[in-house]
Amino acid sequence: MRDQLKALFLHLMKYAGIFWLSRRLTRRELRILCYHNFSLRDEHRFRSRLYMRPETFKQRLDFLLRRQIPVLSLGDALAQVEAGTLPDNAVVITIDDGWYGTFANGIPALHERKMPATLYVTTWYQHKQVPVFDVALGYLFWASHANSVNLEAIDPSLTGVYDLIDPAEEEVALEQLREFAAKLEAPAQLDLLYRIGQVIDVDFEPLHQQRLFSLMTDDELREVAESGVELQLHTHRHRVYANDASAMQTEIEDNRAVLSPLASGELVHFCYPSGVYDTAMWPALRDSGVVSATTTEVGFCTSETPMLAIPRIVDGEEISMIEFEAELSGFLELVRRARGRSNPPVSVAQSKA
Repeated sequence: MRDQLKALFLHLMKYAGIFWLSRRLTRRELRILCYHNFSLRDEHRFRSRLYMRPETFKQRLDFLLRRQIPVLSLGDALAQVEAGTLPDNAVVITIDDGWYGTFANGIPALHERKMPATLYVTTWYQHKQVPVFDVALGYLFWASHANSVNLEAIDPSLTGVYDLIDPAEEEVALEQLREFAAKLEAPAQLDLLYRIGQVIDVDFEPLHQQRLFSLMTDDELREVAESGVELQLHTHRHRVYANDASAMQTEIEDNRAVLSPLASGELVHFCYPSGVYDTAMWPALRDSGVVSATTTEVGFCTSETPMLAIPRIVDGEEISMIEFEAELSGFLELVRRARGRSNPPVSVAQSKA
């Protein structure tokens, strides 16, 4: 009911001309869209914020085309923000992680419409070419109809029988498995996923063969880069360090080392993994040659935005079309500002310190 009321309210605002007015008021501000992955089967039902149906993504892109909204590359857009020459209501499309689903379903949709995009790639799982364990694990438990799980049946070093009907108990089981897997090499993590599937009665083989939880190969990333989609940095191990500059720089260096032979341009733009960031990371990023960094905090980018804390609009299957329109128009951003819930500003002086 709440979603229906929200949709009704947004439709009323649209047809009352408030979306049009919002676009006028925010026309000099850059909208950066954030996507993660595009479903190969039913993953959007598992995590509707991480996955989007290809049909929904095409609908978003077609909306941009119909409205003749300028879609720019990230580097060009940020340069135009700084120069004050940004086209009205301009949009940048960014996609995080580098999933195979993006290669299969996202990139072709962009190519068909001749739209530029930036792909932030995390490289540990990409280099190892095994499924991303935590996401695959979550999907297995989501897909299972088992009422309980005996962890000892998965591996003798694990203990405990957990009720999967109880979310709290299920989370305890998941956390034990995540901690156990973190100590394993990549091939052993893959074997573990197969064993988990056997115990909770989910066949992992077709999921693995369809590459639901895998990142692109080197050849696929090279093909993406050669087609005009920009590859950029997203750390090697999908982690960041606020109080360890050396570890933070190592993440960037390792990430860049894998991507450099595949990318078509300079690797100077960065995306914080999981949106986790702190101003304490900025010196390490600058020393690593990073000139911009995007977050998952919602908001628009202006000349006052710190280039190492750029907000985005995170889109997903759970976002309705009218809500997407409301975000792009600037209406929801203006509402957040009126309520004091918009991105807290960081001074430009601080961002350049």
